[in-house]
Amino acid sequence: MTERQRRALLKQHPEVESWADFFDTQRSQSNAV
Repeated sequence: MTERQRRALLKQHPEVESWADFFDTQRSQSNAV
């Protein structure tokens, strides 16, 4: 992930406190598909 991508994510999701949880959720959702 580039610095630009990271900043974009932070802008899109200012409410996220735990990025580990956020990415775990993303990963489990994409695996379920």
